[in-house]
Amino acid sequence: MRKIILPFVVLGLLLSQPQTSIAAWEVEQGSRGNELLLQVRNSQRQNLQEVVVEVDQSPGWIQFGTGEVVVGEVLVPEEMQDAIFLFDVAEEAPLGAKGNIKLLVKCSAESWRKEVAVTVIPSTSLPTVNALHQSSPNPSRRSPVIGYQLSKRAQTTLKVYNLAGRLVKTLVNDAQKAGYYRVEWHGNDEQGRQMPGGVYFYRLQAGNFTAGRKLILLR
Repeated sequence: MRKIILPFVVLGLLLSQPQTSIAAWEVEQGSRGNELLLQVRNSQRQNLQEVVVEVDQSPGWIQFGTGEVVVGEVLVPEEMQDAIFLFDVAEEAPLGAKGNIKLLVKCSAESWRKEVAVTVIPSTSLPTVNALHQSSPNPSRRSPVIGYQLSKRAQTTLKVYNLAGRLVKTLVNDAQKAGYYRVEWHGNDEQGRQMPGGVYFYRLQAGNFTAGRKLILLR
Protein backbone atom coordinates (compact mmCIF):
# COMPACT_ATOMS: atom_id res chain seq x y z
CA MET A 1 0.00 0.00 0.00
CA ARG A 2 1.29 3.44 -0.94
CA LYS A 3 0.42 6.70 0.83
CA ILE A 4 0.67 9.84 -1.31
CA ILE A 5 0.53 13.21 0.45
CA LEU A 6 -0.02 16.36 -1.63
CA PRO A 7 0.00 19.82 -0.02
CA PHE A 8 -2.30 22.37 -1.64
CA VAL A 9 -2.81 26.03 -0.74
CA VAL A 10 -5.88 27.93 -1.93
CA LEU A 11 -4.36 31.29 -2.90
CA GLY A 12 -7.33 33.21 -4.16
CA LEU A 13 -10.74 33.01 -5.70
CA LEU A 14 -9.58 34.28 -9.08
CA LEU A 15 -6.06 32.82 -9.27
CA SER A 16 -5.13 29.15 -9.33
CA GLN A 17 -2.03 27.96 -7.51
CA PRO A 18 0.77 27.81 -10.11
CA GLN A 19 2.05 24.29 -10.58
CA THR A 20 5.58 24.46 -11.93
CA SER A 21 6.19 20.75 -11.43
CA ILE A 22 4.08 17.60 -11.06
CA ALA A 23 4.65 15.33 -8.08
CA ALA A 24 5.77 11.85 -9.16
CA TRP A 25 5.08 8.63 -7.25
CA GLU A 26 5.40 4.88 -7.76
CA VAL A 27 2.52 2.46 -7.15
CA GLU A 28 2.75 -1.32 -6.96
CA GLN A 29 1.06 -3.53 -9.53
CA GLY A 30 -2.03 -5.18 -8.03
CA SER A 31 -1.83 -3.15 -4.80
CA ARG A 32 -4.99 -2.33 -2.88
CA GLY A 33 -5.92 0.33 -0.36
CA ASN A 34 -3.45 2.93 -1.60
CA GLU A 35 -4.10 6.34 -0.05
CA LEU A 36 -4.01 9.70 -1.79
CA LEU A 37 -4.17 12.54 0.72
CA LEU A 38 -4.60 16.13 -0.46
CA GLN A 39 -4.01 18.78 2.20
CA VAL A 40 -6.11 21.86 1.50
CA ARG A 41 -5.29 25.08 3.40
CA ASN A 42 -7.10 28.38 3.17
CA SER A 43 -4.51 31.18 3.03
CA GLN A 44 -7.09 33.88 2.35
CA ARG A 45 -8.49 36.39 4.80
CA GLN A 46 -12.02 35.19 4.27
CA ASN A 47 -13.90 31.95 4.75
CA LEU A 48 -14.21 29.47 1.91
CA GLN A 49 -17.62 27.89 1.44
CA GLU A 50 -18.44 24.32 0.34
CA VAL A 51 -14.93 23.08 -0.49
CA VAL A 52 -15.03 19.81 -2.44
CA VAL A 53 -12.23 17.75 -4.02
CA GLU A 54 -12.98 15.34 -6.85
CA VAL A 55 -10.99 13.01 -9.09
CA ASP A 56 -11.17 14.64 -12.51
CA GLN A 57 -9.05 12.12 -14.41
CA SER A 58 -7.01 8.97 -13.72
CA PRO A 59 -5.42 6.06 -15.66
CA GLY A 60 -7.69 3.16 -16.58
CA TRP A 61 -5.68 0.77 -14.40
CA ILE A 62 -6.47 2.76 -11.25
CA GLN A 63 -9.81 2.34 -9.49
CA PHE A 64 -10.90 4.87 -6.84
CA GLY A 65 -13.30 3.90 -4.06
CA THR A 66 -14.98 7.30 -4.27
CA GLY A 67 -14.63 10.10 -6.78
CA GLU A 68 -15.49 13.02 -4.51
CA VAL A 69 -14.65 14.16 -0.96
CA VAL A 70 -16.27 17.09 0.88
CA VAL A 71 -13.48 18.94 2.71
CA GLY A 72 -15.87 21.14 4.67
CA GLU A 73 -18.86 23.40 4.45
CA VAL A 74 -16.71 26.27 5.75
CA LEU A 75 -12.91 26.59 5.70
CA VAL A 76 -11.80 29.53 7.87
CA PRO A 77 -8.56 31.47 7.18
CA GLU A 78 -5.39 29.38 7.78
CA GLU A 79 -7.45 26.26 8.46
CA MET A 80 -6.21 23.07 6.83
CA GLN A 81 -8.28 19.96 6.09
CA ASP A 82 -7.45 16.65 4.43
CA ALA A 83 -9.20 15.07 1.46
CA ILE A 84 -8.44 11.33 1.50
CA PHE A 85 -9.00 9.03 -1.49
CA LEU A 86 -8.42 5.26 -1.48
CA PHE A 87 -7.53 3.51 -4.72
CA ASP A 88 -6.50 0.12 -6.11
CA VAL A 89 -4.05 -0.64 -8.91
CA ALA A 90 -5.16 -3.40 -11.29
CA GLU A 91 -3.17 -6.63 -11.31
CA GLU A 92 -2.96 -6.39 -15.11
CA ALA A 93 -1.56 -2.84 -15.00
CA PRO A 94 1.50 -2.92 -17.31
CA LEU A 95 4.79 -2.62 -15.45
CA GLY A 96 6.39 0.72 -16.18
CA ALA A 97 3.09 2.25 -17.27
CA LYS A 98 2.82 5.97 -16.52
CA GLY A 99 -0.24 8.13 -16.00
CA ASN A 100 -1.52 11.22 -14.26
CA ILE A 101 -4.13 11.59 -11.53
CA LYS A 102 -5.84 14.97 -11.84
CA LEU A 103 -7.72 16.39 -8.88
CA LEU A 104 -10.19 19.26 -9.00
CA VAL A 105 -10.65 21.45 -5.90
CA LYS A 106 -13.95 23.34 -6.04
CA CYS A 107 -15.20 26.17 -3.89
CA SER A 108 -18.53 27.76 -4.73
CA ALA A 109 -18.10 28.90 -8.35
CA GLU A 110 -14.27 28.70 -8.43
CA SER A 111 -11.96 25.72 -8.96
CA TRP A 112 -8.27 24.79 -8.78
CA ARG A 113 -6.35 21.78 -10.06
CA LYS A 114 -3.67 19.52 -8.62
CA GLU A 115 -1.90 16.75 -10.52
CA VAL A 116 0.27 13.77 -9.57
CA ALA A 117 2.18 11.45 -11.91
CA VAL A 118 2.19 7.72 -11.09
CA THR A 119 4.32 4.85 -12.41
CA VAL A 120 3.55 1.14 -12.00
CA ILE A 121 6.31 -0.90 -10.36
CA PRO A 122 6.49 -4.63 -9.51
CA SER A 123 4.69 -5.74 -6.37
CA THR A 124 6.87 -6.46 -3.34
CA SER A 125 4.45 -9.18 -2.22
CA LEU A 126 4.09 -12.54 -3.96
CA PRO A 127 0.85 -13.33 -5.81
CA THR A 128 -1.58 -15.73 -4.16
CA VAL A 129 -3.08 -17.03 -7.42
CA ASN A 130 -1.86 -17.82 -10.92
CA ALA A 131 -3.10 -15.50 -13.66
CA LEU A 132 -2.50 -14.60 -17.30
CA HIS A 133 -3.12 -10.95 -18.19
CA GLN A 134 -4.21 -9.27 -21.39
CA SER A 135 -1.31 -8.20 -23.60
CA SER A 136 -0.55 -4.49 -23.77
CA PRO A 137 -1.08 -2.60 -25.90
CA ASN A 138 -3.83 -4.47 -27.70
CA PRO A 139 -4.09 -4.09 -30.66
CA SER A 140 -0.34 -3.59 -31.13
CA ARG A 141 1.77 -2.46 -34.09
CA ARG A 142 5.08 -3.34 -32.51
CA SER A 143 5.91 -5.65 -29.60
CA PRO A 144 2.99 -6.51 -27.32
CA VAL A 145 3.91 -7.23 -23.70
CA ILE A 146 2.33 -10.26 -22.03
CA GLY A 147 2.11 -10.24 -18.25
CA TYR A 148 1.43 -13.17 -15.93
CA GLN A 149 1.87 -14.18 -12.32
CA LEU A 150 2.75 -17.40 -10.53
CA SER A 151 1.78 -18.22 -6.96
CA LYS A 152 4.45 -20.92 -6.61
CA ARG A 153 7.43 -22.34 -8.45
CA ALA A 154 6.44 -24.30 -11.56
CA GLN A 155 7.65 -25.49 -14.94
CA THR A 156 6.28 -22.75 -17.16
CA THR A 157 5.64 -22.34 -20.87
CA LEU A 158 4.22 -19.36 -22.72
CA LYS A 159 3.47 -19.93 -26.40
CA VAL A 160 1.89 -17.96 -29.24
CA TYR A 161 -0.37 -19.66 -31.83
CA ASN A 162 -2.05 -18.55 -35.04
CA LEU A 163 -5.76 -18.88 -35.80
CA ALA A 164 -5.21 -22.36 -37.22
CA GLY A 165 -3.77 -23.49 -33.88
CA ARG A 166 -0.22 -23.85 -35.20
CA LEU A 167 2.65 -22.91 -32.90
CA VAL A 168 4.21 -19.59 -33.91
CA LYS A 169 6.63 -18.78 -31.10
CA THR A 170 7.67 -20.19 -27.72
CA LEU A 171 8.34 -17.23 -25.47
CA VAL A 172 9.00 -19.05 -22.19
CA ASN A 173 10.04 -22.63 -21.42
CA ASP A 174 11.63 -22.73 -18.01
CA ALA A 175 11.13 -23.47 -14.31
CA GLN A 176 10.10 -20.18 -12.72
CA LYS A 177 9.60 -19.19 -9.10
CA ALA A 178 6.57 -17.37 -7.68
CA GLY A 179 6.31 -13.76 -8.82
CA TYR A 180 5.19 -11.35 -11.52
CA TYR A 181 6.49 -11.64 -15.08
CA ARG A 182 6.26 -9.73 -18.35
CA VAL A 183 7.46 -10.97 -21.74
CA GLU A 184 7.65 -9.15 -25.07
CA TRP A 185 6.68 -10.83 -28.32
CA HIS A 186 8.37 -9.10 -31.24
CA GLY A 187 5.86 -10.43 -33.75
CA ASN A 188 8.19 -13.10 -35.16
CA ASP A 189 8.13 -16.89 -35.42
CA GLU A 190 10.68 -19.49 -34.33
CA GLN A 191 12.81 -18.72 -37.40
CA GLY A 192 12.77 -14.99 -36.74
CA ARG A 193 10.40 -14.17 -39.59
CA GLN A 194 7.93 -11.35 -39.02
CA MET A 195 4.34 -12.55 -38.85
CA PRO A 196 1.50 -10.85 -40.76
CA GLY A 197 -1.10 -8.78 -38.97
CA GLY A 198 -4.08 -10.62 -37.55
CA VAL A 199 -5.45 -12.39 -34.49
CA TYR A 200 -3.15 -14.64 -32.45
CA PHE A 201 -3.59 -16.65 -29.29
CA TYR A 202 -1.14 -17.02 -26.42
CA ARG A 203 -1.26 -19.81 -23.87
CA LEU A 204 0.33 -20.07 -20.43
CA GLN A 205 0.92 -23.40 -18.70
CA ALA A 206 2.44 -23.50 -15.21
CA GLY A 207 2.20 -26.86 -13.52
CA ASN A 208 -1.51 -27.77 -13.55
CA PHE A 209 -2.57 -24.20 -14.37
CA THR A 210 -3.49 -23.36 -17.96
CA ALA A 211 -4.89 -20.12 -19.38
CA GLY A 212 -5.15 -18.51 -22.80
CA ARG A 213 -5.97 -15.14 -24.33
CA LYS A 214 -5.94 -13.53 -27.75
CA LEU A 215 -4.12 -10.52 -29.13
CA ILE A 216 -4.29 -8.49 -32.32
CA LEU A 217 -1.14 -7.68 -34.28
CA LEU A 218 -1.36 -4.74 -36.67
CA ARG A 219 0.88 -4.25 -39.70
